[in-house]
Amino acid sequence: MGRKRVIALLVLSSLLLITLDIRGNAAIDRARGVFSVLMSPFDTAARTISRPIVNAWDGITDYDRLRRENEALREQIDRQTGAEIEAQASILEFQQLLLLSRLTSASSYPTVIGEVQGESPSNFSYTVELNKGSLDGISVGMPVVNQAGLVGKITKVFPGTSIVLLVTDPDFSIGVKVLTAVSPSNPSITVPIDIGSGGFGETTTSGVSTTSSSTTTTTLPPETTTTLPSLDPPATAPPDGSLPAGVTTSSSSTTSSSSTTSTTIPEVVRETGTLSGQGRDRPLIVRFVDSSSSSGKLQVGSKVQTAGGNTSIAPANLPIGTVSSVSSQSGNSVPIVEVEPAADLSKLNYLTVILYVPSGSAG
Repeated sequence: MGRKRVIALLVLSSLLLITLDIRGNAAIDRARGVFSVLMSPFDTAARTISRPIVNAWDGITDYDRLRRENEALREQIDRQTGAEIEAQASILEFQQLLLLSRLTSASSYPTVIGEVQGESPSNFSYTVELNKGSLDGISVGMPVVNQAGLVGKITKVFPGTSIVLLVTDPDFSIGVKVLTAVSPSNPSITVPIDIGSGGFGETTTSGVSTTSSSTTTTTLPPETTTTLPSLDPPATAPPDGSLPAGVTTSSSSTTSSSSTTSTTIPEVVRETGTLSGQGRDRPLIVRFVDSSSSSGKLQVGSKVQTAGGNTSIAPANLPIGTVSSVSSQSGNSVPIVEVEPAADLSKLNYLTVILYVPSGSAG
């Protein structure tokens, strides 16, 4: 065979294998699983041998950058010390509330921590490979997170490895909720209280904004002061009840009033929709299921979390990111909402797989 024929045969074979792999051929998947198990010891040994050399080289070439990052991280730790204490207290209160309400959270499920072994070489799918698989209890559809928030979901599982589809992939979708804090428009709940009578006056309620004022008026009985002459003998009151000469009487009254206290609680707007990816280096996009009037209150900075539910791939309240842009569509009242993911998907080292199975698919 000529050289050109050999090259053409190799190219056609490669295209055939890629086509079968994309369509999910069972034979290729089994072959990949067997090959992954066989090559896993060699891969681990190669990383163990090369890691000290790579670390030493990075330490020499990136010393200045690492020093600047270290200083920035120390400043960030100093700023977050107080916030961490408050956050830990809030977490404890939240967990107690879940126990009282018999609810569940992400911390209620077991997890498996895996190391990222590589990324997908394709320009059409955005995946990473973990060194944990079905032997560790991982199955298809389980959510994957890191310290910042949701990263993706498991799409393929082998005995010792698994494939994670990132949230930036166009094929990824999940139900989310967008939470926005809005200042109340009519802050007025006024409750005048009359302590003397013990009753409540007129009460006006508007939204969740509360303004309470109380006014207390107390009238003391007249105070009487009697002045007698110091040199004269004691005076005797006349029979008609009038005071004798030289005796004077003065009266005074005291009135006190309380201050007014006002408390305003912000309104939280909650919108639900479906989040999907748009590709590498592009923001996520949220498409709303219901275009209600509150969609106009969405703004940059709104927080995006998983909505949960019986058919969701993830439990509720997992952080996803922050709204980075809200724009309107021509001829459509539903806005275009873009979300900046909280997790840095370009630097993934260790990921956590939540062993979560939706209750709708249980059994």
